[in-house]
Amino acid sequence: MSRELDPIDVLADMLGEEGFEIADTRLAAVVIVQRLRDSGFSVVPTEPPAVSDDVLLAGMREVRMLRAEVDRLQEAKRRALQIADEWAKEAVELRRQIETLRGAMSIRGTTMITLFAVALAGLIALWVLKIFG
Repeated sequence: MSRELDPIDVLADMLGEEGFEIADTRLAAVVIVQRLRDSGFSVVPTEPPAVSDDVLLAGMREVRMLRAEVDRLQEAKRRALQIADEWAKEAVELRRQIETLRGAMSIRGTTMITLFAVALAGLIALWVLKIFG
């Protein structure tokens, strides 16, 4: 991983070259930069090279494309949750009807309807997991 060099790093590297007799090049660089600043100079790195308009345009297009994809996925998620909620309400209503009819039906019939309601709820859960899983 590379990092951006600051003026002190550059000076320390330069002072460490052959021909200089400085033991602590980092300290010497700090002193030089501080003296320059004390004298009213501003020591800052140069600006990075400008990015071309083509690169900026391509980046903006990519951002717009990704934003549209995010919006599409959020809308699909909202709709899937809405459908899952509707199906869950239907399953609750089926269970209420089962409870109402429980006395009139045999245990076997009630079990089948309960299994159907549970299977329906399971299908809803699998469908939501398949979309967002």
